[in-house]
Amino acid sequence: MLTIIARPNALQAARLRRGYSLRELAEISGVNFSTISKTEKGVQNRITPRVAKRICTALEASFDDFFIIAPKADTILVEDKQNGGDGDAEGQEYQAGVLCQ
Repeated sequence: MLTIIARPNALQAARLRRGYSLRELAEISGVNFSTISKTEKGVQNRITPRVAKRICTALEASFDDFFIIAPKADTILVEDKQNGGDGDAEGQEYQAGVLCQ
């Protein structure tokens, strides 16, 4: 089973660079406001490929800019790519959502 998780800080940074509020991104992407907010915070526990695609399309970015596909795990340590993290103590733990079974 694989999971899809958001990279820490990447989604929020891209949204802010484009000048979008959470509500504006939700409207443009067709993704629920709460889902985007939780995804940015790393607490969203289920991110579907459709949601990821809608967010990427709205922000005119690639999947790899915001998301990682990984084996299913309860918690995954994710490198903070935006801040040059090395996956050590600076990394953050995120709950992973189901991509496929």
